[in-house]
Amino acid sequence: MNIKQIQKDTPIKGVFFFDTMIWINIISPSFDKDNRFIKYISFFDKVYKDKYAKIAVSSLIISEIINLYLRKIALPLYAKSLKTDVHKIDYKKQFRISDHYKKHYALVCDEINARLESVVFTDDLLQEYDIIEASTYPKLDFNDFNYYKICKKKGYTLVTDDSDFYVNDISILTLNTDLYKRQFETSKN
Repeated sequence: MNIKQIQKDTPIKGVFFFDTMIWINIISPSFDKDNRFIKYISFFDKVYKDKYAKIAVSSLIISEIINLYLRKIALPLYAKSLKTDVHKIDYKKQFRISDHYKKHYALVCDEINARLESVVFTDDLLQEYDIIEASTYPKLDFNDFNYYKICKKKGYTLVTDDSDFYVNDISILTLNTDLYKRQFETSKN
């Protein structure tokens, strides 16, 4: 079985590709109140501190991390500081030019840069497959399909909480019970 649940004794060897939601919870631990994310953060820290393990990042995941953080965390904080509704703020004309935006953009970059000694930068591999191939994996959005291709080609272990991220030919670590159980349901068919 290629999907394993993260345990206290999960081996920390190799290269791990953490999905965007895990990164967001590392950068902003109060983002998701689900207790699973505390365990993901703990696992991430173990990988980060282990000299035999690395964390893979691509430009696409960095883009997702920055954009999600700015839209879902920084923008609501900005709206709150202005005592207005998020929907009343023009993201490009008002928020992007603000000091608040610049401060939070720098914060995300600092969080990523602080871990560089454990990071392996990887290509997005777009030149290596026909982008229409992503449509043959209907549960994965294009970015997730790209992460799948990276992990498959490079032999990285994907760490995700995304229940839709069921593929059977890469190593996956998760705390998502639905994702973990899917491999047993699929093998019965």
